[in-house]
Amino acid sequence: MTTLCHGFTFVGMEWEDEEQGAWCLWRSKDGKPWWVSFRLVEIEGRMECVGMEVRSWPDDEGGAPSQLYASTLRELPFADVLARARRERAGKLDQRAESWKTISQPGSKITVDPLTALALTAMDKHDAALMNPPGQKGGRHAKYTLADLARVAALYSEKWTGGSTSPTKDVATALGLTPNVAAKLVMRCRDPKIGLLGPTEKRKAGGIKRQEGKP
Repeated sequence: MTTLCHGFTFVGMEWEDEEQGAWCLWRSKDGKPWWVSFRLVEIEGRMECVGMEVRSWPDDEGGAPSQLYASTLRELPFADVLARARRERAGKLDQRAESWKTISQPGSKITVDPLTALALTAMDKHDAALMNPPGQKGGRHAKYTLADLARVAALYSEKWTGGSTSPTKDVATALGLTPNVAAKLVMRCRDPKIGLLGPTEKRKAGGIKRQEGKP
């Protein structure tokens, strides 16, 4: 009986609990499909690859697994496949972030408290930003991350729903920020691309999603 290799796995000796995965389908030069998955860990604010797995994937006709040769691994364009896997994973995280907004609305079959949905949205957007290939958006890392913005939005929402007429000032006090910086961060939270706070009238507080439909 002959045993054939249909997959390959390599991982680092240690990785953190924050490990995440990215994966995609890759075809070798002979047209055979291979499922390539990467283990990623946040290191100094960036997601870095600490391990990978390559295994045979059923073709369109559902045939038998393909044998993996060293020559197949040498064909694998590691950087390109990793970048594609990261982009696809980031896209899925962005989609999930948008879904939290939907299920937090009244009438949804699955309901989540708006503030919980806010935090989950920020977490997925933060992970998506980290998951994107380095250099895709260029420049340096923002001083304030999406996780920071989520904290600002959550504090703002808490103060506003608690009856405060100056929630931005309350955010500044709670986080030790200047009023100007707090105001800029609240404005960033209102950016439709971030979506942590809703729009409001100029120079007026509000824009809390849980208040929609109320006078």
